[in-house]
Amino acid sequence: MTPVQITRFMHSRWVLFIMAAALVMVAALSFGHVAPAAGTVDRGIAFPSANLWIENARASMWVNTLLTLAVATLMVALNRTYNLLRTSTLLDASLFLLMSLATPMLAEGLNTGTMLALVLLACLFLLYSTYQSGYCRERIFLIFFMLSLATMTQYCYVVYIPVFIVGTAQMRIFNLKTLLATVMGLITPWFVLLGCGIVGFSELRFPDIAGAVASFSLAANFPLIVAVVVSAAMLVVGWCLNFPRMIAYNAHMRAYNGTLSVLSLVTLLALCFDFTNMAAYAPVAYMCAGFYIGRFFAATPSQRSYIPIITIFSLYTALLIWTLMH
Repeated sequence: MTPVQITRFMHSRWVLFIMAAALVMVAALSFGHVAPAAGTVDRGIAFPSANLWIENARASMWVNTLLTLAVATLMVALNRTYNLLRTSTLLDASLFLLMSLATPMLAEGLNTGTMLALVLLACLFLLYSTYQSGYCRERIFLIFFMLSLATMTQYCYVVYIPVFIVGTAQMRIFNLKTLLATVMGLITPWFVLLGCGIVGFSELRFPDIAGAVASFSLAANFPLIVAVVVSAAMLVVGWCLNFPRMIAYNAHMRAYNGTLSVLSLVTLLALCFDFTNMAAYAPVAYMCAGFYIGRFFAATPSQRSYIPIITIFSLYTALLIWTLMH
């Protein structure tokens, strides 16, 4: 194959299919042989977190694998719907699956991180559709309704509520009506939950941050920490490489990318300050890194851009092997 053909292949659906097949295979082969990420089981504020939804361990693993593939599919759909990457590359989704492969401890069962990535992608779909729209109150209500409802299962969703408040300003729709829709979306799930007596105030469980920090084990989480740090670095480098292009976009595309930039920044800050809950933020970091790295290589005219892409694939393959042997 010529360099041009190899480069095109790395951006094609075939690599995405290979990554999807590898994800399924690794999840199946590593099941029961890799310890789940420490500290991922959380009872949630009002309801059990995603880790506790499915009692059968193997069924939970397969559901998580399918939802991880759904995240990759939604990444492709988001780009094709809103031309987020300014190109039709599938490398972003392939990189997301590659990064997920490197942390098999998160694939041992359904977890909050996978659900968080799905919810955020759904919210981005809704938010992007509101750009300069005068009839968007229902969609804004739904965004914050979903985030508020999901918060009942894990506090990490709260972190992203400001992202979408800022997003309404970036979409040029921030006004009194959208502010009211935001407030109503946030309070409605809790009004129903507490007002109907589904859960009482005394039954609410708030996170014990101090206890989580005290019990956090660096050794037990070391492979996950390494993979997350590498992916966070990829995210920062990808954003910096794309910044000159992003500021040259028109106002419409700058609004889309501005929201993604804020989401990425908040994710990085959450990983630093809420590190005991990094398993919840890791898939979102993978998703954001995939978007930025994929965009950079898709926009790079060099025929030999496949060389650094293959290097990245090799790096994460090495991380996977090291994790499995750890």
